[in-house]
Amino acid sequence: MPVVKDSRIAVRLSSEQDALIRHAAEVVGTSITEFTVAATMSHDVERLVTLARWDWPLEHITAHIETIMSGSIEELVAVAPPRPSDFRNLRVLPWVRCCMTNFARGTFEVEMTPGKAELDGSIGRFDFSKTFRGDFAGVGVGLMLSGGDPPSGSAGYVAMETVQGRLEGREGGFALQQFGTLRDGSQTMQYKVVPGSGSGDLKGMTGNLHLRVDGDGTHHYDLEYQV
Repeated sequence: MPVVKDSRIAVRLSSEQDALIRHAAEVVGTSITEFTVAATMSHDVERLVTLARWDWPLEHITAHIETIMSGSIEELVAVAPPRPSDFRNLRVLPWVRCCMTNFARGTFEVEMTPGKAELDGSIGRFDFSKTFRGDFAGVGVGLMLSGGDPPSGSAGYVAMETVQGRLEGREGGFALQQFGTLRDGSQTMQYKVVPGSGSGDLKGMTGNLHLRVDGDGTHHYDLEYQV
């Protein structure tokens, strides 16, 4: 089993991971050690390969050259052009196509409807519906339960929702699970694809969803997933 060492890392790789890293390093024109240091986990390597920087339009590369040269993976994801929907256009090893991490971005609109409070009024209930646009186009419905004292800056909520639509050429559905807390005005949230909930072309899907809300109320989603 190959081991790539550097003053900052020592990564033990399977033969498959070693082949992937060597292939990716060859494509982007760097050494195996430099490429592994830049992506210290095989997950990061797959994300870099999925971004396919070598296939970006020249004008896009020129516009974002500083990020490409020194940016983090998250910064590269933020400036990446729409990725090809046909995986055959990506120059990666065939066995990786079935298990690499994919990224879908877009916006959604949500309508919240207050429901009858639960547990003798101590837990608030909201029913909601969503319309998604972008790399995932579809609709969703869900239920949210909340407790605590939001005006004081301390509260929490859980939510479950099911969505149906088209995700980068795949038709199907899946469920999403939210868990959020608000403590002293600081918010944390987990937003995950429910394991085992995928249907249609999305059967077996796993992943995480990252939510961002603009000052004007526009909701953005970044879905990191595997199928």
